[in-house]
Amino acid sequence: MGSAGAPAVRLRAGTALDADRCAGPCDVVVRDGRIAAIEPFGSPAAPGERVLGGESALVMPGLVNAHTHLAMTLLRGVGPDAPLDVWLRSHIWPAEGRMTAEDVYWGSLLGAVEGLLGGTTAFVDMYFHEDQVARACRDAGVRASLAIGLAGQGDALARRLDAAGETIATWRAGAADDRVEMRLGPHAPYTCPPAALQTIARTAEILRCGVHIHLAETRAEVDEARAAHGRTPVELAAEAGLFGVPAQVAHVVWPAPGDARLLAEAGAVVGHCPASNLQLGSGVAPALDLVDAGVRLALGTDGAASAPGLDMLDNLRLAWLVAKGRAHDPRRPTAREAFAWATRGGAAALGRDDLGRLAVGATADLVVVELDRPGLWPLPDDPYALVVEGVRASDVAAVLVDGIVRVEGGRPVGIDLGALRREVLARARRLRAG
Repeated sequence: MGSAGAPAVRLRAGTALDADRCAGPCDVVVRDGRIAAIEPFGSPAAPGERVLGGESALVMPGLVNAHTHLAMTLLRGVGPDAPLDVWLRSHIWPAEGRMTAEDVYWGSLLGAVEGLLGGTTAFVDMYFHEDQVARACRDAGVRASLAIGLAGQGDALARRLDAAGETIATWRAGAADDRVEMRLGPHAPYTCPPAALQTIARTAEILRCGVHIHLAETRAEVDEARAAHGRTPVELAAEAGLFGVPAQVAHVVWPAPGDARLLAEAGAVVGHCPASNLQLGSGVAPALDLVDAGVRLALGTDGAASAPGLDMLDNLRLAWLVAKGRAHDPRRPTAREAFAWATRGGAAALGRDDLGRLAVGATADLVVVELDRPGLWPLPDDPYALVVEGVRASDVAAVLVDGIVRVEGGRPVGIDLGALRREVLARARRLRAG
């Protein structure tokens, strides 16, 4: 399902920026899913072109949520004020045991729409029933890399891997949506022991797919891995061969000396989730230390059950602030650096070099922000600071994915919000009732 034949769109921008450059007033012309031209502001529209934006609009690449569990919108607020291990075992895993495939679809559709409305055009997701997550992402029109959640070992893991292989093969054969691809998602070394991780790594090579895994999320996780195996979670993943395929890692709140080097040498992308890690009391990842070691950093929200929501602009702002606080240095990271984590870093998490860019030929995953709002007056001199400090999800006026308009006038296109609300509320009540 490509975007050829979709109406051409002309985005009029008072400001246009990506991680490399900031441009003054211009028109960004989108055709056949790509940026076809960047022309002077107010250039005549070609016949059939839709025109969005205006003098007070800012156009930028779409944000990428590099780690989430979309369907967990149904569990929003479940098990508050509990540490990760208690939260998972006492609250989340029992509720997830009651989830049906249709629950996962509706929760994922809600998550995709919530993200879209805040300027997120792509997601890296890990869950079960990922075929239903794929269906939801297709219906919402977002881009996604979906990791099929895996845990356990032995025959049980073998059965799950067989099913995962069938799901991936079926999705590829059906070519249901070329915006969605699938990976394997070993949950973590504490739920997938070393032999299981080795099996998953070999399977990923056979299936020619990447992996997505939680690593070093809590100090207890690191301590337990060392006690049981004499290795850190990052070392266990590396020794199992998980970094021999494209690897996207979530969290890394507690890297040991040497972990960052392993991640950098492997080319793994780390999805930094500051809001979730803070809410669960897990800590704050040393983002600048990872970046200085050569690790490619992206940003994620984690699931809506363990975070304030799926607002990537909020997480961008928080990542920028807590990194400054950890460094005791207001000069780092700059707003431009943080902006790059949420756009160019997210593109790396997807394995794409055509995303996160505002250049002719780049894929047109784009966001239009309306700047003529009281909370943004007067505009800062630095447009990156404007985005990182000031812009809110409510300022997003339009969103394009693959050149197709998915949000216009601050509302999702082609989604019945009333029906969505009825479905998710009814399903959430049943899951919480036990």
